Amino acid sequence: MPPATTRAQKNPAHPKLFEEGSQIVCTSSTSPGYKIGEVYTPYKNERGWLVIDADDGFTDVCSMLVSSFKKVV
Repeated sequence: MPPATTRAQKNPAHPKLFEEGSQIVCTSSTSPGYKIGEVYTPYKNERGWLVIDADDGFTDVCSMLVSSFKKVV
């Protein structure tokens, strides 16, 4: 049986997309916390996890996001 994969392993660009201090723009929202076209900035929280603050007041771990983002160039 092949080893289990994680979301980040399936998408090789994932770690490069969410870099601390970079800017990302929402391209597809699957939650009320993110709006298409809005720009967000990932940062490391007190536990060292890469997170972003959503518009709904919650902080989400980048590796667990379901909405889609791309880097702002």
